[in-house]
Amino acid sequence: DISPKGIDKGTGVIRLAEITGIPSSEMLLIDDSMGGKPAADRVGYLACPANAKADFKELVLSRGKEKGHESLLEFTEGVIESISYFIGASMD
Repeated sequence: DISPKGIDKGTGVIRLAEITGIPSSEMLLIDDSMGGKPAADRVGYLACPANAKADFKELVLSRGKEKGHESLLEFTEGVIESISYFIGASMD
């Protein structure tokens, strides 16, 4: 881990919520590994692309279909599809 002590994606979510006024419970995290767990523990919605690590996929799926989504697509396409999943947009 190359982050300074006490700094991780979770502290980033806290700071983003402070700056934007958007509650972290309304934020979506899209990640592919347990490096995102500190942020995952703070956000309301969680997604991952198909190429995510198995343990992170399990965490995502533990949220249920309303708050968790595993894309069938990999990499960038999986990120785009996951955003579309939560905002209800078509990928056409």
